[in-house]
Amino acid sequence: MSKINLIKNFVNDAEVLELTSYYESSSFFAEANRCCECNKPYYKFLDFKHKIFSKAADKMCEIYSQDLKLALSGISIMTNYTMEYHADNERKTKGYIVLGKPDENENLGLTALEKIIWEPNHCSTRLFTGVIYLNTFTDCGATVFPQQKLKYQPIQGNLLLFPCDKDYIHCIQNTGKNNRLAGLVWLERKI
Repeated sequence: MSKINLIKNFVNDAEVLELTSYYESSSFFAEANRCCECNKPYYKFLDFKHKIFSKAADKMCEIYSQDLKLALSGISIMTNYTMEYHADNERKTKGYIVLGKPDENENLGLTALEKIIWEPNHCSTRLFTGVIYLNTFTDCGATVFPQQKLKYQPIQGNLLLFPCDKDYIHCIQNTGKNNRLAGLVWLERKI
C-alpha cells in the first residue's frame, strides 16, 4: 500500500499569497544547490518559519499516526530545472537505477533497480516529506514516483506527502521557463 497522500486545497489562495509575500520580504538563509547531472542551480531557502509549515506538520502527524517533529522547512524555487531520481534520506553507494528519463511521460515505471546498496545520507533522520505547491503547472514540473507509477502535477494549494526512504524514490520533471515554487516540510521522530 502506498504511503503517498495528496491533500487537495490544503491552503487557500490567501494563505499562498501570505506565505510567498513573507518569503519575498524576509531575509533568511538561501542554499544554492546544483544538479549533479546538468549542474544547473536551484534554490532552497531553509530554516524558514511560518505557521503554514506547522499546519502541514500537524497534518502529516495525523495522517501517519506518529509522534513527529518538524525537522526543517523552507521554500524551493526551480526554473528550467529537472531534479533526478533520488530518496530524501538515503543515497545509493553502489549499483544503479534504470529508469526512463524524468521527462518521458509515457514511462513512469521502474525498469530495474540493479544491485543498489543504500546508506543514510546527511538527512537520514527525516522520515516524511511534505510539499505545498505554491503555484500551478499543468504541463511540466510534476513530481514522479516511478515505483508506484504515480505522477503529481503541481496545483496551487495542494499538499503532497510521502516517506523519505528508498521505497519512494522520486524526481521533479523539468519546470520550464517559469519559477516552480513549493513549500517544503520534513518531519523526524521526536527523541
